[in-house]
Amino acid sequence: MKRNFFKVVITSGIFSTLFFLLIVNALAQTQRNPQNEEQNKEQLASQYYRDRQWEKAATLYLELYEGKPQSYYYRYYFFCMRQLGEFSKLEKFVKDIIRKNPSNSLMYEVDLGYLYNVSGDAKKGNKKYDEVLAELSKSPMQIPSVASAFYTWGEVKYAIKAYTKGREINKDPYSYALDLANMYSAEGNYQAMSEEYVNYTMAYPDQMTSIKNRLQGILANDNDGEKRDALRRTFIRNAQNNSEKIELQDVLIWLAIQEKDFPLAYEWSVSLDKRMDDGGKMMMELGDMALSNEDYETALKFYQYIVNKGKNADIYPTAKINVLNARYLSVINMPNYKKSDLSAVEKDYLSLFDEFGKNKSTVLLMRNYAHLLAFYLDRKEEAITILEEALDIPQATPQHLAQVKMELADIFVFTGDVWDALLLYSQVDKAFKNNPTGYEAKFKTAKLSFYMGEFEWANAQLKVLKAATDRMISNDAIELSLTISDNMEIDSTYEGLTLYARADLLIAQRKYDEALEVLDSIPRLSILHSLNDDVAMKKAEIALLQLDYLRADSLLERVVERFPTSILADNALYMRAQLNDKKLKRHDVAQECYRRIITEYGNSMYAAEARKELRMLREEYIDLEQMFFENQNREDESEGDDWR
Repeated sequence: MKRNFFKVVITSGIFSTLFFLLIVNALAQTQRNPQNEEQNKEQLASQYYRDRQWEKAATLYLELYEGKPQSYYYRYYFFCMRQLGEFSKLEKFVKDIIRKNPSNSLMYEVDLGYLYNVSGDAKKGNKKYDEVLAELSKSPMQIPSVASAFYTWGEVKYAIKAYTKGREINKDPYSYALDLANMYSAEGNYQAMSEEYVNYTMAYPDQMTSIKNRLQGILANDNDGEKRDALRRTFIRNAQNNSEKIELQDVLIWLAIQEKDFPLAYEWSVSLDKRMDDGGKMMMELGDMALSNEDYETALKFYQYIVNKGKNADIYPTAKINVLNARYLSVINMPNYKKSDLSAVEKDYLSLFDEFGKNKSTVLLMRNYAHLLAFYLDRKEEAITILEEALDIPQATPQHLAQVKMELADIFVFTGDVWDALLLYSQVDKAFKNNPTGYEAKFKTAKLSFYMGEFEWANAQLKVLKAATDRMISNDAIELSLTISDNMEIDSTYEGLTLYARADLLIAQRKYDEALEVLDSIPRLSILHSLNDDVAMKKAEIALLQLDYLRADSLLERVVERFPTSILADNALYMRAQLNDKKLKRHDVAQECYRRIITEYGNSMYAAEARKELRMLREEYIDLEQMFFENQNREDESEGDDWR
C-alpha cells in the first residue's frame, strides 16, 4: 500500500517536472521569436518617440527598417532624424532608398525636396518638386502617393498640381475629384472645392450616399458658414446649367435641408418631382420635415402641391389632412391670432369631414378638431362629444383610440374632472406597457397625482419613467421628480410644493393670470425658497404659451443669471437658444446660448445637441507629426509591401 502511494507521488513529481520544463522551453522559444523581438523593439521605439528622445527612437526605427523595410518605420525614422537636424545622413538614406526602388521612387524624391527646403535651400527643394511633377507623365500610377507626400509636408499647392497633372494624363475632367476637393478645402479655396464636389456628383451619380456623407463632414466643421455658402452657390449654378442632371438637384435639396432652408428645398424639389414622379412621397417627407421644424408655411406648400396633383394620387387624403394640420399649427403659433382665423380653420375641418367622413381613417382628425374646440374656441362639451363619437368608431386602431382617450383626459383636466382624467390615463398606461404611448400616459398620470398633492406616489411613478426609452418623456420625468424630491426634503409641510402644483394645474387649465398669482406667492414664503428657480422657469413657460416671446426670453435669461447652479439653468439656456433661433430670429443670441451650454454646462443632456446646432469647428493645429499619423495608414494600404 505504501509502495503504491510512493509510486504515485514519484510519478506525479516526474510529470510535474516535465511539464515545468516544457513551459520554460516554450517561454524561451517565445522570447527568441523574431516577431516578438520586433514587437518589443517597436514598442520601445514608440515610447522613445512619445518621450521625444529622438536619437534613441531613430536608432531603433532604423534597425526595424533594415530588418523589414516598411514605410511605417521609414516615416518615423525620417521624422526623428529631421528633428535631430541630421540632414546629410537623412539625404544619403533617402537617396539609397531611391536607388533601390527606381520604379516607385517619386514619393521619396518629394521627401528629398522637403529635406532641401527645411535645411535652407528652397531653390533646390522647389526644383526637385518640379522635377517630380515632370516625371509623373512617365509614372501615372505614382500620382496618389506623390500627392500624398506633398500634402504630408504641407505643400498643398504642389499636391493640387500633382492631381491636376493626373487629370491631364488621364484625359478625364472628373478624375481625382474628391482628392482635389480635399486639397482645395485645406487650401481654403472653398469655391474650387465645391466645383470638385459637383464634378464628382455628375461623374458618379450612383455614389449619392457617399457624397452626402462627405458633405455632412464638411458642414459639421464650418463654423463661419463659408463652405456652406460656396457649396450652395455652386450647386445652384450647376443645377441651373445642367437641368437634366437630377443628382445635382438631389444634393441641392439635401444641402437646403441641412440648413433648414425649406423654402429653397421646396423650390428645387418641385423641379425634381416633375422628373421623378414618385407619387409625391418625396414632397410628403419634406413637408413633414418642414412641419417638425415649425416652418408651417413651407410645409403647407409641400402638402398643397400633392393635393394639387389631384384625387387620384394615393397619398391625396393624407396630404389633404396635413394641409389642414399645417394651417392649424400656423394659426395657433401666430402671436395675436384672431378668432376669425380659428373659425376659418374650423370650416376646413368640417369640409374634410364632408369629403372623407368620420371613420377609422379620420379618427386623429376628429381628435385634432376636438382639441381646437376645447382649447381655442371654448366649446369643451362639443369637443367631448366628438371624442366620445371617435371612441365608438368600429375598426379604429388601438393606437388611435389611445390618442383619443388621452385627448379626452386632457380636456377633463382642463375642466377640472381630474378623476375621470385619471381613469383614462390609467387605461392607456395599462394597455401600452413599455411603449411610448404608455410612457406618455404614465407621465400624465403621475403629473395629475402631482396636481392633486399626492407627491410621494407621483414621485414613485416618475422614477419608473426615468428609464423610459422615449427621451422627451424621460427628461420630463427626471425634471419633475427632482423638483418633488428636493422640495419634499427641505419643506416637510409641502406648503410651497402644494402651491407650485396648484399653479401648474392652473397652467394646464389655461388660467394663466391665476397661475401667476399663485407663483408670486411662493417666494413670499422665503426669499431663499428652493422652488424659486422653478417658479421663475414656470413664468417663462407661461409667457411662451401666451406667445409673448420677448417676455419669455427675458424670463429665461433671468433664470440663468439668478440661478446659474440650478438644475434648470442648462434647460433655460437651451429653451432660450431655441426661442431666439426659431421665433425671434436672433441667431447671434442663440449661438451665444449654445456656446454657454457647451462651456459652462458640459455635462448637460443638451450639450451634444448644442454642439450639433453650432457646428463647432474643432480648433486644432496640424503639425508635421500629426500629418504623419494622418497619412500613415492610407499610404500603407495604397503602396503594398512589395517594394520594401
